Amino acid sequence: MRFQVQEDARTWFKDLMGKGFDLDFDIYYFCFIAGVTTGRKADAAGKEVAEFIDYFPGRYRDRGRLLIALFLSKELAAYGVAMNEKQTVNKIVTDLTDPDAPSDLSAEGMREFNRYAHGGYDVLLEWFEERPRSLETFLRMFKQQVDGSFILE
Repeated sequence: MRFQVQEDARTWFKDLMGKGFDLDFDIYYFCFIAGVTTGRKADAAGKEVAEFIDYFPGRYRDRGRLLIALFLSKELAAYGVAMNEKQTVNKIVTDLTDPDAPSDLSAEGMREFNRYAHGGYDVLLEWFEERPRSLETFLRMFKQQVDGSFILE
């Protein structure tokens, strides 16, 4: 399984491509962060989706584990699992990760990771009245929204 981005998201971000957004993963990253920040997941059933890569590319390579840690923290909180519940934490982490996979995510982990990205795109549509036209404005507004929405639970 690979990282997925909705085709609508590609269109929504089109003015930023080549102007700071150089990879499909840039689009994916902001969708994922919006989804995981708000705890919003969605399925992409019935939507056009592009699977594009199965590892953290470029500048995300060194930050992949940080993104996975954020993902795992959100998942554990969603399950209502405290970090001192070692056996339960171990089972969930084992189910969602695979150290032999290029992304370090299991198929189930990738599916849930993608669900945050799909839900995050819906969040972005709620946060922004119009699609972004300039990177500077988008980043400033995105940060304001994330700062006001972040709940680790």
